[in-house]
Amino acid sequence: GMASVVYGAIATILSVYFLKLAYSLFNADAKTSDEKAMGLFKYSILYLFLIFLSLGADGAVKTFLTGL
Repeated sequence: GMASVVYGAIATILSVYFLKLAYSLFNADAKTSDEKAMGLFKYSILYLFLIFLSLGADGAVKTFLTGL
């Protein structure tokens, strides 16, 4: 594939935390659901940024190391 094991590990860690937040929202009561939804929304923006950043960095490092 195009990405390395390092990217896979980073993506897995970020995704597991995302799923934890989503599950927490799923089980939230009416009092805390808005707060948890906003937390999940904010993390989703950070999640996408970090996923794309790590994918780009992974590709840049691979290109630098292989000289392509």
